[in-house]
Amino acid sequence: MGSNEATAKILVIDDDQMLITMTRYVLEEAGYKVITSSTASCSNLIVEGQPDLILLDVKLRGLQGDEAGKVLSEVEEVSRNSIIVFHSNLDEDTLRRMVRESGVDGYIRKTHDPDILKKKVAHWVGVARNRGRSPVDN
Repeated sequence: MGSNEATAKILVIDDDQMLITMTRYVLEEAGYKVITSSTASCSNLIVEGQPDLILLDVKLRGLQGDEAGKVLSEVEEVSRNSIIVFHSNLDEDTLRRMVRESGVDGYIRKTHDPDILKKKVAHWVGVARNRGRSPVDN
């Protein structure tokens, strides 16, 4: 992994504490700086932390992730500074539709394979670092 990816900041938003713990472990082991929130009401973490990548669960208690994604993607400071990616178990067709409808950048399907997660996150960190490229699904 290159030094750019190693210093990338990732915000994980999920209401499943076990998933947050496992995701944090895998991504920190890969050299990323990880911040977490169990709620989409974390604008302070986004503004102060300026994450390169936001992994946003689609099914959050209260405000659904797809609604939060739409709100976040419309905030200029967020859309200029961060890539927003849904992180979900939903099927790929549903996720593609939600990405189109919400304006977020893409999605990563949840996995128990740490190598797949690291590979997908590295892709999106690369997109964040090279904003001139067009993001691709998953």
